[in-house]
Amino acid sequence: MPRPSRLGRNLRRIRQMRDMTQQAVCDEVRRQTGRGMSRTVIAELEAGSRQSVNLDTCIRIARALQTDLNTLVGYSLFEDTDDVESEGAAASV
Repeated sequence: MPRPSRLGRNLRRIRQMRDMTQQAVCDEVRRQTGRGMSRTVIAELEAGSRQSVNLDTCIRIARALQTDLNTLVGYSLFEDTDDVESEGAAASV
């Protein structure tokens, strides 16, 4: 089973901190943007079967979670700096 990317790990943690389901995140994206998002996208990111998404999708997810893009994809909120070095420069967000 693939390991979730940093984006997937942060997404799950922030979503759970906000007490939101995967579907609630998708519903909030639709409410804010008028554009839908499949729950499958959220589930695959969190599970690690999808390692990356485009920038627009990241922005829409961050807004739905009421967080900034850096917090969603960044290294500083949940990750130890040793983890950053071990993933290397080509790691997906």
